[in-house]
Amino acid sequence: MKLLDQAMDIMKNADDDAPLKGRIKIVAKQIRNSIEERKKLEEELEKERASARNQPVSNVPATNPFSSSLVNTQSTLVNTQSSFVNAQNSNISFNIQGLDSVPQTTGVAQVPDNAQSIPEIQAGLNALQNNDVEGCLKKFKEARITHPEFSPAELMLAKLALQINPQNNGAAARMLIERCIKNYPDDPEAFIFLGDYNLGNGSITEAFLNFKQAGYLLTKFQGNQQRKSAMVRQFNAGMAMVYERRGENENAKDYMESYLKSDPQNVAGMQQLARIYLNMGKVNDAIAMLTKARAIKKDILVPEAIVAMYYHQKGEKNWASTYMNRALQKAPNDLNTRLAAAQWYQMNNNIDQAIRQANYALQINPQSEAAMLLRGNFALINKDYTKAIELYNRILVNSPSNFAASNNLALALCETGYKNDLKRAVELAGVNAQRFGKEPIAFSTLGYVLFKNGEVDKSLQMLNQSLQLSGGRMSPDSAYYLCAALVAKGAPEGVKQAKEILTKTLEAAPSFNMRKEAEELKAKLDRY
Repeated sequence: MKLLDQAMDIMKNADDDAPLKGRIKIVAKQIRNSIEERKKLEEELEKERASARNQPVSNVPATNPFSSSLVNTQSTLVNTQSSFVNAQNSNISFNIQGLDSVPQTTGVAQVPDNAQSIPEIQAGLNALQNNDVEGCLKKFKEARITHPEFSPAELMLAKLALQINPQNNGAAARMLIERCIKNYPDDPEAFIFLGDYNLGNGSITEAFLNFKQAGYLLTKFQGNQQRKSAMVRQFNAGMAMVYERRGENENAKDYMESYLKSDPQNVAGMQQLARIYLNMGKVNDAIAMLTKARAIKKDILVPEAIVAMYYHQKGEKNWASTYMNRALQKAPNDLNTRLAAAQWYQMNNNIDQAIRQANYALQINPQSEAAMLLRGNFALINKDYTKAIELYNRILVNSPSNFAASNNLALALCETGYKNDLKRAVELAGVNAQRFGKEPIAFSTLGYVLFKNGEVDKSLQMLNQSLQLSGGRMSPDSAYYLCAALVAKGAPEGVKQAKEILTKTLEAAPSFNMRKEAEELKAKLDRY
């Protein structure tokens, strides 16, 4: 429509002016090209939507088939008192649980660490705590007067809403974005934000359209140049990601290289460009880029290990093995390389080699919580509950709030066969569910230990809570927990559902902690 308006303006003043008529022809050609491109993109978009509509609904997640309910990272979630905000004179509402723990970054541009100390920002957050969304927006708008590098107020609040509670605040964020576009139709950032959002949801064509519109608006943007520079960087990164996802790696490379020209020390950008090089078969270029990144950030993996993981994801096991061996030869005393090798061997169902690599990691650093956690997880997989409990307890001595260790400790304790261990498992899992109330795994584990304790109804309640928190997606282990509880409950419909879930889980996940138990339960159900 912008081009059509431009053509109409020119035609009104053209008369018999030949140069102007020439300009009309050029614009008309642009219009035709734009319409054809839009039509093509809309066809692609409709194919995506049709594909999504045709996808079978299942409780089994489309996740990494090697995923497990064992937690490998420490949660840093902080529980605060829950409150639900209803906007005064507004139809926008969202949950503000966790507001106090959210970092105060309010725009695409770099915001000072002391942003919360800016009076208007603090006043806006106070208004939000008092259920006054419009008051919050007003204060955020005032903050932009002295800080033009900040995003529009509606966009600041949309980002904050998703940081606070992405599960429940999606609709509110969308409404704020729509308002932002209405109030600032020539501002590119809302479209960049939507592009990132759609990328995260797998809506590649929609993301492409969002970034294309942002790119057009960026050419006309006359606002704060610091903010514009930041938006250009994010636009280039977004377009690179879109083109990579579309398989157009040459275009992805061009945009990522443009991104790095403006931010040459950005390690994440270097890693993304290296991945694009790998997609193009330029392994040496990828290793050179990753070597450059590691010179800046010493704790990232050696390039050969990253390349090995890339080939693993592509299903090229021989190349993955070649580069993992090269990584170990290059950095035999590097803790992260040993940990990566341990995880890689686990993903290839070679648990003995995985344990060996984890043991090497512990020799390098006996106090490494990551190494203890990984070695404990392998012990749990091997049903060596004594070893697993020992390692998880060692972690918790120094880091009592380590969710991964306490979660997996509960899983180990409930399997030993001792009543006192089972009692402790129930207590530990219950505390975790209270302390880490946003973690689906916390409720999944609580559901399982309650099942082991014979409390089937409570178990199903907790497993349903886990499903709600995860948006209906479960790890293969959690799917087994649910099926075991459904079968124990004995309701015909529940047993039928359990059989269906087990079938899909076993087909989708060739390796997970409770696979043997899942197979045995499925075989039992098949006999009836």
